Amino acid sequence: MVMMAFGYAVNAQSYCTPTVTNQAYYYMGIVQFNMGAISNNTGQPNPNTYYNDYSSTYTATFQAGDYVSYSVLMGQSNNTQVTIYIDWNQDRVFSQSELMSNSGAVNASNWYNGGFQLPANQREGVYRMRVVGDYGSAPANDPCHLNYTGEVEDYTFVVRS
Repeated sequence: MVMMAFGYAVNAQSYCTPTVTNQAYYYMGIVQFNMGAISNNTGQPNPNTYYNDYSSTYTATFQAGDYVSYSVLMGQSNNTQVTIYIDWNQDRVFSQSELMSNSGAVNASNWYNGGFQLPANQREGVYRMRVVGDYGSAPANDPCHLNYTGEVEDYTFVVRS
């Protein structure tokens, strides 16, 4: 099946739906995520909606070789680690080789500013990006699983040459 997303034809994809080991109101995770044209304020993390697929709503577009900057506002309680994965090979699996950024533990209610370099030879295309906010002191380091209720958000990431 082919769907249109922001003027780009993409194949309908099914990615893993994240699971969580310790589900409760820990208030850690992502309050706001900014990258390129994405500015998504989702409010305080909620354990009942810890996974949100924004890939049909928000898109970040960059050119091969660009430095990609982003910022994340953390939830109000506990520290949070944010990791960003991009499914470069489009196999619907976020592998460790596709980990683009890892914030380390960031204190509650603080902003984290990070970034990563796109390879100059990155092929043009439409990709799925996953942003994971898990407990900073004991993260699962798994794009499909949280140790504690944080938040997982999917977006569309476009590379132009």
